Amino acid sequence: MSITNEGSGYYHIIELIGSDVISLQGIVYSVLALIIINRYKKRVVNLRSSLNEKIISGYRTGVIMALSAWCVGIVGNEFEKRGLSTGVDLFVFVYLIFVAIIYWLSILTLRSPEVFKLSKDEATEVLPAKADEGELVGKESVGDAPGDGFLLPQNDKELSELNDRVVEFLEKEKPFLDPDLSLEDLSKKLGVGRHKLSAVINQFQKMNFFELINSYRVKEVQRMMANPMELSKKMYELGYDAGFNSKASFYRVFKQMTHKTPVEYKAAVRAGSLN
Repeated sequence: MSITNEGSGYYHIIELIGSDVISLQGIVYSVLALIIINRYKKRVVNLRSSLNEKIISGYRTGVIMALSAWCVGIVGNEFEKRGLSTGVDLFVFVYLIFVAIIYWLSILTLRSPEVFKLSKDEATEVLPAKADEGELVGKESVGDAPGDGFLLPQNDKELSELNDRVVEFLEKEKPFLDPDLSLEDLSKKLGVGRHKLSAVINQFQKMNFFELINSYRVKEVQRMMANPMELSKKMYELGYDAGFNSKASFYRVFKQMTHKTPVEYKAAVRAGSLN
């Protein structure tokens, strides 16, 4: 074999190995992206009262498509190394998948830009690798700023009174009617630290912020359903009036909390057959 051919073969091998390395990097980044998205969804419920789960699921789908494309790329490289043919140009196939992913994620972002619109302080809580949601109670710093060293004690009278204030404020002032209500907004209205408020909600209400606020929205819809003056309204209008920001989230949350669809619940109210 000539020197030229040897060089050509050497660079060909390097090229194939380089393609594998790039594909492996893509797989690693895709897996990390899935972890970040899942972590985001898990933690943001402690900060926001509205969450477009369909959009987040759409982002997850886009990343899974990318992961699949990288895997196909590795398979294509292995076929090429062995001189095998699939009858399909895998490079074009993978290229088209990535083009589709770019358009897919762009459309999702345009449809719901608020999904990842967090304040600077909220973003620092969602993105870094901090304690999981279940570890917030009794372990997370709950003062005015992260890391101020204040740990939530059990059965503390002051914190119990704060919980009573939260409940009274939600029932009387109904801040949950604002579809964009965040934990930071509520903490400012109550004049307490955001971390402290989050920990109190977790400990005393046994819910995260998202669940607590939406439970009051569901109760508001139930109240309106029992009011004859509200019966002429369409179902989704009741959801919007109660603070839900979309028809889909209203129907989903309502059924999760009552085990009935809004239509089924309204029919039960009219029939007087509620337990």
